[in-house]
Amino acid sequence: MADAADWLPSLVVFGTAALAFVAGVIGFRRLGARREAHDAAAARELETSAKARLVGADEAVRDAVQEIRFAEAQFGPEAARGLGETVDRARGWLREAFLLQQRIDDAGRATAAERRTWSSRIASLCDSVERALADA
Repeated sequence: MADAADWLPSLVVFGTAALAFVAGVIGFRRLGARREAHDAAAARELETSAKARLVGADEAVRDAVQEIRFAEAQFGPEAARGLGETVDRARGWLREAFLLQQRIDDAGRATAAERRTWSSRIASLCDSVERALADA
């Protein structure tokens, strides 16, 4: 019986250590899962914002094209040349933004970081479009 009593403190110490280890592993996994869920939600929010900005930039380019047509009809092609060049640049940025949006839509297994990077680039391109058209 004395031999069993000698093992009891070791069993308690190692058992407690094992329970603490398991609890730590579970806690870190839950924390990681929460962090991933938060990152995914932030990426989805950024994607939604980028889509809305892309639609707005597309509408701004369409409005600018109508303004060019009006200016050409009223004042001649030379009067609208500067705005036409600006719209051409804006269309290039818009084309790139739409290609990135297509990549997001087609990327089923893309990481949240990739989607966030693409969405940020779309927002940046839309900023460029809006600034260029506002300055023209």
